[in-house]
Amino acid sequence: MLKEEKAFKLTTILLFILALTYSPILIVRILIVKIVITSSNAAYIAFFIAIFLLPRNSLINPVIYCVRIRDFRVAFIEIPLRKNGVQANQIEMQIFGTLKVLVQPEIGQQEKEGQTED
Repeated sequence: MLKEEKAFKLTTILLFILALTYSPILIVRILIVKIVITSSNAAYIAFFIAIFLLPRNSLINPVIYCVRIRDFRVAFIEIPLRKNGVQANQIEMQIFGTLKVLVQPEIGQQEKEGQTED
């Protein structure tokens, strides 16, 4: 249930950002069609500024994923800094304060269990 809620929040955020990044082009198109912008120079300038702002979605999505999903944060640390998985996990834990605990029995305990099985 917790994973579904987290996925729903992430999807909602992504859709909101998508609508926000496409809204300038839609507003400019509506203003041009309704003849609010009468000058052709102003129309070209407004249209090209809106087109220039469209790729913001492609820039914002990785940031959102990096903030919301721990595996993405670790991968973004591993690749540019050329660290292995353990080092990247340690850096991520220091920066974001999260820890994915892996439960492993101690080596001595494994040896004792192996001896009792024989």
